[in-house]
Parts: sequence; structure tokens; C-alpha cells
Amino acid sequence: MVGFSPLVLKLYLEQKEIHEELMLGDEAIARGAVEAGVRFVASYPGTPSTEITIALVEYAKKYKFHVEWSANEKVAFEAAYGASLSGLRALVGTKHLGMNVLSDSLLVAAYAGVRGGLVITCIDDSHPYSSQNAMDSRYYCLLAHIPCLEPSTPNDAKELTKFAFELSEEFSLPVVLRATQRIAHARGLVKTEDINSYNFDISPKFVKDKSRLVLLAKEAYERKKWLFNQMKEIEKKLDAFGAEVIYDTGSKLGIVGVGIGAAYAKYVAEELGIKGVKILKLNLSNPLPKRALIDFAERVDEILVFEDGDPIVERAIRNLFAIEGIKKHVSGKDDSIVSSFGELDPDKVSESFVLVGLIKNNVEVFEPKVTVTRSGGLCAGCPHMASYYVIKEVLRERGSGIITGDRGCYNQGAKFPLEALDTCMDMGASIGIAYGISKAGVKEPIIAVIGDSTFFHAGLPALANATYNHAKFTVTIFDNGWTSMTGQQPSFSTGLTAVGMPTNRLFPEFLARDLGSSFVEVVDPFNIDKAKEVLNKALDHNGVSVVVFRHECALQEERRLRTQGIKKKPYVVDPKKCTGCRLCLIKTGCQALMFSNGKMKIDEDSCTACGLCAYVCPFNAILQPGDLNEK
Repeated sequence: MVGFSPLVLKLYLEQKEIHEELMLGDEAIARGAVEAGVRFVASYPGTPSTEITIALVEYAKKYKFHVEWSANEKVAFEAAYGASLSGLRALVGTKHLGMNVLSDSLLVAAYAGVRGGLVITCIDDSHPYSSQNAMDSRYYCLLAHIPCLEPSTPNDAKELTKFAFELSEEFSLPVVLRATQRIAHARGLVKTEDINSYNFDISPKFVKDKSRLVLLAKEAYERKKWLFNQMKEIEKKLDAFGAEVIYDTGSKLGIVGVGIGAAYAKYVAEELGIKGVKILKLNLSNPLPKRALIDFAERVDEILVFEDGDPIVERAIRNLFAIEGIKKHVSGKDDSIVSSFGELDPDKVSESFVLVGLIKNNVEVFEPKVTVTRSGGLCAGCPHMASYYVIKEVLRERGSGIITGDRGCYNQGAKFPLEALDTCMDMGASIGIAYGISKAGVKEPIIAVIGDSTFFHAGLPALANATYNHAKFTVTIFDNGWTSMTGQQPSFSTGLTAVGMPTNRLFPEFLARDLGSSFVEVVDPFNIDKAKEVLNKALDHNGVSVVVFRHECALQEERRLRTQGIKKKPYVVDPKKCTGCRLCLIKTGCQALMFSNGKMKIDEDSCTACGLCAYVCPFNAILQPGDLNEK
């Protein structure tokens, strides 16, 4: 069926009465959760995990279970944990960075245990493509002493999600389903089963048990012994679980493939017809299926490990063999047989096969080349362009300034041509770093940039800390009303829940005042002159000032107007006036602006008629169509 469109393939399968669907790995995880009867879902958007909850939102509308976009991952985990303690099956969706946020709660919840199955689905951006680091979230499973399952295909992802709920309930522990972006965003055939878990009601009940749930020092000491015992029991039960030989042409080399590493190894071995190899697929990385690994080692001469991320399983196998007295060489990332940088892929697997002598160095490896250079950027008409223009112009007029950035659409302002950010770290860091620079005694104007969703996620404590400790800098909140970077999920400033139900809209300016800021103003960034006036006043304020730049996300605004039958007339360039200075492009970075034959042009399909480029142009060469026709 290679080459068929998803629709044709789906129709073909329906005619054959085969219960299979083409799904993203993320969608397969969602399907597994629903087949398992999940009743409570809490997540925070983050690529590449967002589509799990997006899919669950649609299931929730049909099966009437709870799903939400929480304030942050810690809140999401604690909410799901509360549902679990009430007897419901609960799921937390996060990317690897979110594990840092929820880890405080997770590491204690592991001691206390769960009632209803509790599954954390974590997707690691192992390259990374859309994250500020390539952290391996499996370390948290080792820290927390909880099971970690790793799928190698989208169908595995669905089945392991279902199994994770069963495992969680049987041993009263949270379970992590960990995948990487190539599982999450790959499409594959997924075998589906009837969804009948919602045909009966569950009566939630919180069972009081202070020896478990009130964790002071004495109780924690006892619960740690319980936790270690549970993991030993899981190890016994799952001693051969998820350990399957999926390729066997000899015993010269034994390959242990963890998650997608197994799929890549099998693919390359089959494509190249490699002989003398056995491939053992592992779907369980904590605890290790020790007996299966020991048995496998007895049948091969040496071991090579493929895993997407850090050499966690590789080191665990090496440690296991040392304890058991197994004298088999284990290769992988630690000895540079497998590349340690970027995501694992078939080319890297092929290169490893060359290094261990399985194949000659004549394998054609795809070498990507940049044919057209382009920079990431903000969408055409994005209000953040106007906000950055205002900030940069005000600081230019003042002679200097420092701009601390945060995580969201607006971090694209760091790219050429705006190059507006001096720092860009983690959620909420813009305010904390700006505070530290201020208290260090730096005299330049300091502006922290943070989005509305990120402000609710991690900005509130930092702002409270800054106002309480008498800092002097300005916080600019880029409020576009949505969590746009991950696909326009509603944020707390939208006024809609995950399933589209109206709810109380939260306004950042009210919270900023309550947290101690004595200067708080709201302004539309496209009202350039007014916005500059407000920002100048904020910078002159002796304390922590807050400016909310509020304008709806350009994509959402366009969709809303389209449903109303409204299409704004795009701006046009008067070629007689345009000098080709490109100042409009340099100052705004707008994606609708193009340079051709020495003149600027505007892409009519992309232009949102925001007017920022017209404001910037010093020659009045950018006009609305009617104005041009009148000239």
C-alpha cells in the first residue's frame, strides 16, 4: 500500500473489514488511553507531545471524560494524581522539558503510590527540533524508581499505553510511556479495538490512608522500602516482557534496540541484507528485563546498543554484565560506535555497522544540503512583530537596553532580521533573569518578554519575587489570547477550556497588580505611537512595571474573520516610491514581504493588512489598494 493516500488506504481497509487505522504515534497513544478507559487527562502543550491531548480532546467530546490544558505540567500531574487517588484512570501528556516541571511531585507520588492507573506520556525531542535542549527524560524514571515503557512503532505506542494503565494499577505506581519525536510524528497502521470502557459509570472515591498519603520523614522512610519492593516485583513479572528477537541471521553481533532503535536496526539490517546479526527489541527500559538480556548475551559474541537519547540502557547492560560476570563487550555511544549527537536515525545505524565491521564503508548515506537558506520567523501580521518593533525603537532611542526572552512564538524574535532577544532559556526565565540583572546593579533599561500562556505557566512566582524585593525593570506580556506556537490551544487568557467550553477568562494585568506591580498598562502593539509612549513611561517607573501588549493571534483573527465572510484588503507597494531600502523587512521581519528586482513586494495571500510595514516605510511607498489607485 506504499504510495496510497491516507484516505484511500482507510477506505481500502474498511472494505476489507480490517480494524486498522493510519495514525500518528501521538494519536495512537491517545487511542490506547481511550481503549484503556482513561477518565481524566491533564497536559500542557509542548511539541512533540501536543497531538496526544489534541486527539484526546476529540475523544472526550464523544465519551464525556475530562481533558484539560493545565497551567503547567506540575499542575497537570497533581490534578491527574488526585483523579488517580479517587480511583480514575488518568493520563498526563508532556514533552521532555515538562518532566522537569512535574518532577517534584512525581518523585514523591512514587513513594505514595496510585489507585487508578496513572500514566505519564512523555515525548522527548531528542535532536532537538523544537526545544532548548535534548534532555533524556528516562533519568526521571531512574530517580523515581518507576517503570518506563518505550514503543518502537505507532502500534506499539497504542498497545503499550493500554498495558501501562494495567501495570500502574497492579503495582500502584505511576508509569511513564516514553517515546521520541519519530514515533510521535510518524504515521503507521494501528490495530484498533472497540471502545467499550465508557459503557458503565465509575463512582470516584477518595480513600484516606495517612500512612501513604501524608509523607513526612518517618512515612517517607517506610514508603521507600515499599517502592523498592514494588520495583523488584515488577522486575520479576516483566523479566522477559517486551524483549523479542525480531531479526536473526547469525550470532556474531547481538543488537539491543530500545524503542525506535530496534525499528531502525531492523530496517537497516533488512535493507542491506546483513548477516551474522540478532536484534533484540526492548520495550521496557526500567526495570531492565535482565533474564532476557542474559539469555541473549549467551547466544551472541558481542553486544551493540541502539537507543534514541543518552546511553542509559547501554550503561545498565554493561553494569548488569559486570555483576553477572558476563564477559561480552558492549558497544554504543560511550565508545563512539553510535553517534551521541542529534536524533538516532537509519544513517547513524548504518555508520555504526561500518564501524563494527558488519558492512564496508560504501553504503550510500543521505547527506542533507542547504539549498535555500531561510530563517524561522513570526507569522505575517503577528502582533509580536509590532511589539518587538516598539521595544527595539524605544531602546534605540534610549541608546541601549537588555531584552530577556522566554519560550513561545515570540522566541522567533531572536532570529534575523529582528534579533531582538539577548537571552532565551526556559519557561518563565525572562522575568527571573531580568530581576537578577536588575539586582546586580546593571543600569541599562531591562525589558523581560513573556507570553500570556507562559506568564500563567511560570511567570507569576518570578514577578512576585521581583516586586517583593524592590527590583527595577519592565515586564512586557505578549498577550495574543492563545498558546499559538503549539497549534493555537486555548490559554487562560482565551476564555475557553480544552473542549471549547466557555469559562472565566483571566487577565494578566489584574494578576500583575495583585502581585505588587504599581505600574500596569494595556495597549495594542499595532497602535505604535501609543505603545511607545506607554513603554517609555514603564521604563521610567521606579519599580517593576508591566506592559501588556494585547492583540489577537493573527492566525486566529484570520480564521474568525473568515467565518464572518470578512477578508481584509492587503497592502501594496507603490513601485514608483519604493527605493528598495528593505527597511520595512529589516524592521518587521514580516513573512508577507518579498524583495524582487530591486523593489519590495507584498504577498497578497499572506498579508493581514496589519499596517506595520506602512508605518515603518520612510517613503510612504506602502499603501492600501484604494490609496494606490487614487495616486
